[in-house]
Amino acid sequence: MKKNVSPLLVILVWCFVGYSPDAPAQPPAGKSWQLIWSDEFEGSRLDSTRWSHYRPGTQRFGGWWLAENSFLDGMGHLIIRTKQWGDKFSAGAIHTDGTFETRYGYFECRARLTKQQGHWPAFWLQSPTIGKYIGDPARSGVEIDIMEYPFRYENPYHMQHALHWDGYKKEHHKTIKYDVYKMGLENGFHTFGFEWNSTEYIFYVDGKPTWRTRTAVSQRSEFIRLCNEIDTWAGDIKLAQLPDSFIVDYVRVYKDTTTVGINDESKAPGAPGSFDFWCYPNPFHSQTRLYYSIAKETKVNLAVYDVLGRTIEELIDEHLAPGDYSATFNAGSYPSGIYFTRLVAEGDVLVNKMLLVR
Repeated sequence: MKKNVSPLLVILVWCFVGYSPDAPAQPPAGKSWQLIWSDEFEGSRLDSTRWSHYRPGTQRFGGWWLAENSFLDGMGHLIIRTKQWGDKFSAGAIHTDGTFETRYGYFECRARLTKQQGHWPAFWLQSPTIGKYIGDPARSGVEIDIMEYPFRYENPYHMQHALHWDGYKKEHHKTIKYDVYKMGLENGFHTFGFEWNSTEYIFYVDGKPTWRTRTAVSQRSEFIRLCNEIDTWAGDIKLAQLPDSFIVDYVRVYKDTTTVGINDESKAPGAPGSFDFWCYPNPFHSQTRLYYSIAKETKVNLAVYDVLGRTIEELIDEHLAPGDYSATFNAGSYPSGIYFTRLVAEGDVLVNKMLLVR
């Protein structure tokens, strides 16, 4: 979340998008999107079946996160507030860790940004296993900062997208960032969107694409986080007129139903019978790696099928202990085309579609 931490690459792009405060947005055209998860923040209490407070009572950078700073206003909005707390400063943070995580789809937040310096709002995805496998962000997952807005005190129409992977230790951490300049960003509500598939990330502001990249594409499920951060990256919090708030109208998650052969992988982490299963790279030229995680000892069958449903290769058929596993599918002399991998474990079945390109 913080800038200039062992950067691999920083990309600066002047992207002036037309001013349109309070702009509504829809999932990107050209696909059949289905809403699978959302919170419109109706009512008077934060929905504990969707969200939990992130590390309440702990210090983070130049401030403290307190549960009291994340609440609903009773008018359909989530308020994430920054305020003075004695001689300290505090903010709020919530996430879906333990209640919801998913892999791939379109994620969108409609929000009004903060007005004061010294702190910044953020909408991001996080992997529960980031940095577990150094050098393998596909398997470990990636911190995906869909929107960060720390530049208010310097330039009120400057925001940033960012990726972080390989954990947070200086010797391993890698990052890539993309700066967007949008006139009118400081006024009204705006939508911040993110499209994620097996090969690419696409970022959006007010429904318009702002950044596309194939760098460090995560292949594992991730959870959602919303927060205000306090630190000098955003200026001097002592000069801010507080309280100041990040106001969120909704968060929505969609799946592309035009992608056949792939089950919805959204789940509550650790739910009975749940497991992870993905392949990377995909598409692939000669071979791909299949990754899967088993929550308890069980019989596992992993096989590859062609489009006619015929088994062309059985990779695993044995009892396995809980843990993370992988297997290689070598396409050998198989022709180009679509293939399916099916994992049967813990009484569940999950299918992934693969594309072999010669």
